[in-house]
Amino acid sequence: MDRSKSTSMEKLVGMEIGWRLGESYMTRLGIGLKGFKDLLKGGRLWLLSCERFYMD
Repeated sequence: MDRSKSTSMEKLVGMEIGWRLGESYMTRLGIGLKGFKDLLKGGRLWLLSCERFYMD
């Protein structure tokens, strides 16, 4: 087996795996940030509804 071919193939596979991992990480980060913003928004609404509940 030719060693140079396998190393270039390994590099390509490694790059592909690295790219996919990076992509999924960025996607997860994006979802996490969006979720965090939604959580903050939801938390504020929850606090407001609690205030209303206790004010009555």
